[in-house]
Amino acid sequence: MSTSIRILARSVAALFFVVGTAFADCTNPITVNPSSINFGNVGIGLGLYGAVGSEFINSCNKSVEVNSITFSSPVFGLADGVLPRYVSANSNDNWSFAFRPALAQVYSGTMTLNLSGYPPVVVNLTGTGLASKGKASLSTTSINFGNVPLGTTVSQNVTLTNTGTGSFSITQLNTFAPFQVPTLTKAVTLGANKTYTFPITYTATTLGAVMGAATLVYNFLPAEDVDIAATAVAPTGVVLTSFPVLPAGTQGSPYLATLQAAGGLAPYSFSLSKGTISGLTFTPSTGTFGGTIASSVAVGSHSLTVTVYDSSKPAKRGTANITIPVGAPTGANCSVIDFDVPNSTTPMTALNDLGTGTYSPFGAGCPEPEGCEGGLYPGGSNTDPAPHASDGITWAQKIQPLDTNGNPSASGAIVLLALGESATQQPFNDFMNVANGDPARNPKVVIINGALGDETATGLCSPSAGYLSTVLNYVIPFYGPYSANQVQAVWLDTVNSGDTAGFPTDATDMLADFESGNGSGCNSILANLVSSFPHLQIAYLGATNYTGYAEGVSTVLPEPQSYDESWADKWMIEDQINGTCCNYNLANGTVTSPWLAWGYYYWANGLLARKDGTYWSCQDLSSDGIHPLYPVGHYRIASGLLNFLKTDPTATPWFVAPGLQ
Repeated sequence: MSTSIRILARSVAALFFVVGTAFADCTNPITVNPSSINFGNVGIGLGLYGAVGSEFINSCNKSVEVNSITFSSPVFGLADGVLPRYVSANSNDNWSFAFRPALAQVYSGTMTLNLSGYPPVVVNLTGTGLASKGKASLSTTSINFGNVPLGTTVSQNVTLTNTGTGSFSITQLNTFAPFQVPTLTKAVTLGANKTYTFPITYTATTLGAVMGAATLVYNFLPAEDVDIAATAVAPTGVVLTSFPVLPAGTQGSPYLATLQAAGGLAPYSFSLSKGTISGLTFTPSTGTFGGTIASSVAVGSHSLTVTVYDSSKPAKRGTANITIPVGAPTGANCSVIDFDVPNSTTPMTALNDLGTGTYSPFGAGCPEPEGCEGGLYPGGSNTDPAPHASDGITWAQKIQPLDTNGNPSASGAIVLLALGESATQQPFNDFMNVANGDPARNPKVVIINGALGDETATGLCSPSAGYLSTVLNYVIPFYGPYSANQVQAVWLDTVNSGDTAGFPTDATDMLADFESGNGSGCNSILANLVSSFPHLQIAYLGATNYTGYAEGVSTVLPEPQSYDESWADKWMIEDQINGTCCNYNLANGTVTSPWLAWGYYYWANGLLARKDGTYWSCQDLSSDGIHPLYPVGHYRIASGLLNFLKTDPTATPWFVAPGLQ
């Protein structure tokens, strides 16, 4: 595969840059670098596509509007960028373009940039579609480990066989805790009749059932999953219940992780019986690793052995091996491992852990009757109350395959569309790999990534910004013969950036964008969604990840803004539940909103783990401390969202294949 190809299972954020002096030529102001684009070899039928970064260079001393782009063949399209768009005077603008071959052949075509007041710019496009003669065959597509006592690790091997006549490569093998698969340091190539065997491992860390998937991504074949299920049950003795791989640390930076135990008689104490990491301290009474990892500690995984003791007389004990990965400094501020409520020394608490507790930095008031009480839903609860929850199931049952005109059709599609900015776009590309390869997915569900770089909530509420029109006119059609009429569910994971007003103003500004517009040419996002997608039934809300590591590095989305804006999502859902906004039921008047609920809420306070074990290490994020990093940051979100869609009663009626619901 050409090195210029970027498969969107990763990111299309890395673009080409130009070095040189701009010349004030206003006759033909826009040039494109590279002047022609060769996408190289891209497999057909992959669901994703090859993408190449490009740069528009305005050499004129005044701004130029790119009002539309025309592609000579539907196999070429827009991957990142919004139209219309102004390229400022004597500046460069980054875009990304994509190639989705339909056949195994060489394609040639053009991309025409239509400029306002200037001649169009034509760029030649080439790419080759390849069909692999290899064929992937898994020994199983589902594993159920059954009942597993807490603290126990079990494993099962899966064998991949190439039953075709040509070769193919496994480029990625991914899953997420509490499951593990081997890390691929390079692609694994299988010739005809060759096999690759790998273990899938489960460690029981929290009581109850859990679902997941191991995803295999190939170079010229569609990705596929092995579905995983297990149920953690009570242990027979005293055991360590922490996942065996603790959060990753960073050379020269503070660290925090606390071990968990179960069985026997609480409270527990711990001892570190084997292994050390320079700079780290260990507190036996709490099982907490703290301190600062020395800069001299080698990059890599460091193995330790821990013994846990209960309070029985004599004490019962259990021993386990754990690993702490250590990475090099990332460029982000890896010292901000958690963030306090402003004007206090109290760490911020994730909404789903805050419960009936409150959040009120600077003594701020709250715009909602419930006040600043936590929980994802009213009353400090994480459960959607009836009758709103019952309506969600009813609305989910309305979702069915539709044709491009919005009529029910057995040959139609159910489109699940993502909307948001780059921090949504990038992990959602990996979600598409996970979900499209999952044998439990309803084959009628078509997943489209409409999240685009820099397109925050402001772009969704402003008709003039062109975000939604770009999704309608460029993004959806590029995925195939689909239309806005088939969009019935949305993953709405959006923020506003650079708001330094503080709480609750940052949250109420966002709430206004959602519900009513902000009076500055910004309409209600919900109303825009309803008008753009006539058959939209449900919108699931996300929340961005921890961004404390961006402190002093980026002003785009600092903490506590990242945390604060999740309150806007919470209040909007509560307003719909209370009937003060966002009507979704025609029987109650004009519909102004889809039915709303939380999807996967994934904010956590850095290394200060949530009760369910969710955390964000500096090693999980990119150098700006904001964007989730591939693979671990992406797959934390992708796996959580997939698990939600396969288990939530408002998603299973349409997302899960008939017969598996």
